[in-house]
Amino acid sequence: MWLIIDETGYLPCVKQEFNLFYQVIENYYEKSAISLKAGKASN
Repeated sequence: MWLIIDETGYLPCVKQEFNLFYQVIENYYEKSAISLKAGKASN
């Protein structure tokens, strides 16, 4: 099973949202593959 996360830098993230995101990653860490793409916002 794969967890694919894309465009993580698209919108700003507040602390509560980051904590939820971290919990998802922590739950998948040793159970399955994770693909994470962090985009850089263009000005």
